[in-house]
Amino acid sequence: MDALQTIVDLFGSLGSGLIAALFGLVAVILVWLIARASRRGSVSPEPAAKRARNNRYHPEAEAG
Repeated sequence: MDALQTIVDLFGSLGSGLIAALFGLVAVILVWLIARASRRGSVSPEPAAKRARNNRYHPEAEAG
């Protein structure tokens, strides 16, 4: 409980403008990370199909 009170006191001494700026920065970073992850997830499956075609003469490559 003392740690929480220390954090609250620290935020109180920083001022509301700096707190708003910190929360805004955290929000921007989170949005950027979510957008980056969603772009990675939406990659078309075509590269996997190309790899499968390229490995058809090397069946041991598919087992790994």
